[in-house]
Amino acid sequence: MKLHSFHGGLHLPEHKSESTGSPIRTAAIPDRLILPLKQHIGAPAHLLVKPGDRVLKGQMLAAPAGRISAPIHAPTSGTVVEISEQQVPHPSGLSAPCIIIECDGEDRAMDSWEEPIPYTELPADTVLQKILEGGIVGLGTLANTDELLAMRSCGFSVFRIAGVLLGAGSAIMLGVLLLAQFVVPPLEQKAKINRELALSGEGSLLSSGGFWTRGNNRFINVRSSDSSVGLADVSIYDFDDQGKPTSYIGAIRTEIGKDGQWVGHDVRQVIFADKSIIDQVEPSLALDVFLNTKQTDILSITPAMLALDDLYQYIGVLRERGQNTDQFVLALWQKTTLPLKVAAMIFFSLPFVFGAAREANPGRRVTLGAIIGISYYYFDQALGYTGLLLGIHAAFTTLLPLAIIVLIAFWLLFRVP
Repeated sequence: MKLHSFHGGLHLPEHKSESTGSPIRTAAIPDRLILPLKQHIGAPAHLLVKPGDRVLKGQMLAAPAGRISAPIHAPTSGTVVEISEQQVPHPSGLSAPCIIIECDGEDRAMDSWEEPIPYTELPADTVLQKILEGGIVGLGTLANTDELLAMRSCGFSVFRIAGVLLGAGSAIMLGVLLLAQFVVPPLEQKAKINRELALSGEGSLLSSGGFWTRGNNRFINVRSSDSSVGLADVSIYDFDDQGKPTSYIGAIRTEIGKDGQWVGHDVRQVIFADKSIIDQVEPSLALDVFLNTKQTDILSITPAMLALDDLYQYIGVLRERGQNTDQFVLALWQKTTLPLKVAAMIFFSLPFVFGAAREANPGRRVTLGAIIGISYYYFDQALGYTGLLLGIHAAFTTLLPLAIIVLIAFWLLFRVP
């Protein structure tokens, strides 16, 4: 027997008139709180407290138990008086293990609760873990309480629900992309150089003058650099012991030759003699003393640290010089398709969410989705660098995993009952 979706449903009295004229007030702290250990799909959280323990607002009461789980925190301060089976808000009306807190009315919070740490200061793996926990609690609650099933019964198709989630995810990803384009690259470059300079003491960074370093009577200034090409817009100033200039060398770009010698290209050399100034231009010039290995490491910038427009312009410069651009083209394609990849991963997760609402063992299906998502990331990275070795265009190696994941997602969604 085939079930058909229908539009509409029950329209119950909303009883809004009882509260629309009343002011919004802060709810009073209850005498007792009942906190279920399972507020998500997957395994119940692991207890960290016992009856008699004093707890503070924001304190973790139960830790995630396994990959598909989420922590439970105390909503206010009080004392744990009981851990027992209690009826939970679920359509089945069944009971589940719960933590019962007798509130003290003081609402005292942990020290870290008052001043949360900005996510920009947290390690990347910590941020990802918090996003994972939030997703489990959010979508897991919809699946666990059959709200997804109710939405479909009211006429919402799987693809309509997917469209809503993709719209929200795309909007968030657009904001992240703007940050990655205009905010993160310059700050990451400056932070890397300043951090290395502070640790090594090998020079200083001026906001408008580039990198400066000094060795004996020689001053070196570098305006820009790249890890694969070398240093650009380099100036070298030499002085005698009395502080008088003896020579100046300006190179459009420099690189390390096969023999380990630094070589400047498109060089202007000025020599200050006693009664004359010699000004000459050389296509290339060997440099006797230059930056050491530690200083060049400080100046090195990878393609991933460049914004999209900088990458595009730099690729053009390299092509004009006849140099290899494969690594930079790959980085450009990876950055450009980042919103599409995020949307594809959101789309790909939907079959597992819908399936988890209907299966006896939802944690297994969601875990499988997480494993496939991580595998996709590594497959995408491996294929990109394999393409560099085999000479395959970056567009193909970047879009192929994306196309595969979207096709699999469509196939799985069509199989959702």
